[in-house]
Amino acid sequence: MIVVSNTTPIIVFAKLERLDILENLFGTVYISPSVYHELTYSSKFEEEKGRIMNAAFLKIKELRNEFAAEILQRTQAIDKGESETIILAKESNADLLIMDEKKGRSVAKLLGLRLTGSLGILLKAKEVGLVSQIEPLIKKLIEENIRISPQLVEEILKQAKEK
Repeated sequence: MIVVSNTTPIIVFAKLERLDILENLFGTVYISPSVYHELTYSSKFEEEKGRIMNAAFLKIKELRNEFAAEILQRTQAIDKGESETIILAKESNADLLIMDEKKGRSVAKLLGLRLTGSLGILLKAKEVGLVSQIEPLIKKLIEENIRISPQLVEEILKQAKEK
């Protein structure tokens, strides 16, 4: 299975100290050079940086067509990491794209990519027994200032049979 991820889901699982969930579910997860740069050079993620840099299952994959990512970034008003992630997923014929940002997800859907987000991964992790409850994990993310709409939280907890 070929899986490509944007920045936010990796940060989410690093903040939860559960990058193992991504590795156990997917084996290798590919990221673009911009995503790697954002994860490891941004001062916003100092706490998570060590966990991310030690995650051997995260593999940087170069884009074949960086120009396509630039065009997507300009025409769709998404950031560089999102545009590179979407193009990398298309170029790799990815089975799954992991992305949380609403605008980027909309663009990816238009391009026919199969998507999930961080909360969808938490649901899957519960289904396969990697976690017993996802509500405490979601609460921790909210405490860490990860923005999640209350409606989405409610929907996910219902799907997880925790509400």
